[in-house]
Amino acid sequence: MEKVSYTAKDGQYLRWDYRSKKMLKSVQYRKQKGKAPLIIRLDKREIPSLKETLLDELRSVTGNIIFIQRDKNRPTDSTLKFVEGSALFELPKLESNILDGVITNIASLL
Repeated sequence: MEKVSYTAKDGQYLRWDYRSKKMLKSVQYRKQKGKAPLIIRLDKREIPSLKETLLDELRSVTGNIIFIQRDKNRPTDSTLKFVEGSALFELPKLESNILDGVITNIASLL
């Protein structure tokens, strides 16, 4: 979860926040070897806690479900089905071509 780490995706690479252990060690190593300091441009500012981030994601999923349930343009023959378990194991058990979308969450880990 990028939100709670000292990394950020940048193309095919990861950029590291200047506060990460990796960057702090690199700065110290370069200093000991007499090398020029690194130019570190990434500052992710305050990094939220894992619990805070998971709760935000859960609120988002809940909001999406409420929005879908209240959608007046939703076909009347559509139904919402809640399945508990891993999507990796539960989706193969379903008939083909019956899904328009899948919402997954990790609420069970909270």
